[in-house]
Formats: sequence, structure tokens, C-alpha cells
Amino acid sequence: MAIDENGFIQKVIDLAASLDDITLLADLFTEENVAAMEAISATDLATLAEDINKSNYAGKRKLDIDLDLNNNSEVTNVAYQSANVLLNSGVNIQIVFYTIPGDTTSGITELTSHTDIKAYIAADAGYIANVTGTELTVEPAIGTSPELIRFRDSDIEVSNISNVTLGYFSGDAIDTAPLYYWTKTTSSIQLTANNIQDIITVSEGMEGVLTLSGIAETASLLEELADDIRSIADLDVYTKEQVEALVDENTVALTLALS
Repeated sequence: MAIDENGFIQKVIDLAASLDDITLLADLFTEENVAAMEAISATDLATLAEDINKSNYAGKRKLDIDLDLNNNSEVTNVAYQSANVLLNSGVNIQIVFYTIPGDTTSGITELTSHTDIKAYIAADAGYIANVTGTELTVEPAIGTSPELIRFRDSDIEVSNISNVTLGYFSGDAIDTAPLYYWTKTTSSIQLTANNIQDIITVSEGMEGVLTLSGIAETASLLEELADDIRSIADLDVYTKEQVEALVDENTVALTLALS
């Protein structure tokens, strides 16, 4: 049902009061802020407490490989024939476990233990030449903590490794190309600290998001006013151009608030 002129004016006043919030919507969901939200959602905060309890290196990033977690069998081991180390620069270090390291004609060695795989990776010429800021160890099983291969940031530098993939050879594996990366294994205090600014950036906009949640209803009501806006186009208090501008504002509000 059409509304009178006063009702229309009140709705326009309501819209005007919300224009700053409507503009905020476009400003809030910028590429930078969306990336910040994704960074927070990708952080495995659930493992933070566990990370604090791992050795004396709490607070440093750790990339852990627990071979037992990729084995369906309780009687046989899963064997691996290679490891691929991806660096932040995009460089791939492909380490094939040849019987004679570097000799492509010597056959493939099936490695099943944390110690053997760690030793082969650490001795690879490509790994030695390209990996920086990284300590590579085998952490022994202690209490409830399992034995595992651990990549970690060095004492004074940050590792340039992005992730590590093992190449399957044989056995009852859960995943034939297991991928290991920092946030999947242990999201350390340092990793969480790196996201603090992202959290602040997003939290600063949350009040605006809550305010915007009420704009959709106002915008929907304004959609019903289109005929009323045009019907008073000849009133002395409005010029034709002013009315058309109000219609355009209504269109903008709907596009931003309802999209």
C-alpha cells in the first residue's frame, strides 16, 4: 500500500542515516580484509595448547611428520620412495630415495622409519644448497608424544620451507601423497602472533557488520517506495532531479545491503 508524503520522507531520513553504514560494507570487505579473515580461519588454533607442550622449543614454528598417522595397518609399515620439499620461493626440491644417493640407476630404497627418512633428506645436496633457517631433527617418543620428524625454525631465522610431501612406495597408507605444512601440524605461538594484526583488522569492522545486519530490512522497505517516490515527483519540495537521485540511492542501498 502506498504511503503518504510524510511517511516517505521519514523513510528517506532512515536511509540517509544508514548511508555511512552502507558505504562501510564496501570498505569492510576489501581484498585485504577478506584475506585477513581467511588467514584467521586457516589457523589451527586447536593444536596451540599441544604445541606449547612440545619440548623446549615452544613458540617456534614446527612442521612435524608422524609416519604412524598415515598407516592403516598395525602389523606392517608404510614405505616411502621420495620426499618433495617446496620452498616459499616456489622452488621444488625433489629428493628420490635412490639406493645410492644421486644415482638414478641404483634403484629405489624403501624407507619406513623416521630416522632413515630424516637422514636421507638432510644429506640431499639440493636440500643443503637451498634450505635456510631450518633445523631438521628426529624427536624421540616421550610419554604420550610419538616419535616424529621435525622441521623447525632455527634460533635466529625463519625457515624458507613452505611444505613437505612424502612419495608413497608400498603399504596400507591412508594417503599416498601425504602433505605436511606448518599450520596443519603445529600452529605455534609464533604463527598465531603473526595473525594478531589480522584479528585486529577484522574485529574493528565487526560493529559495522552488526549494524549492517539491520539495513537489509530498511532497504527492502525502500524497494516498495519506488512508486511513491515517482508519484510525488511534481511536488514543489522536490525537483525531478532530486527524486531521481533518491531512486538511485535506493538502488545502491539494495545492491550493497542485499548482495
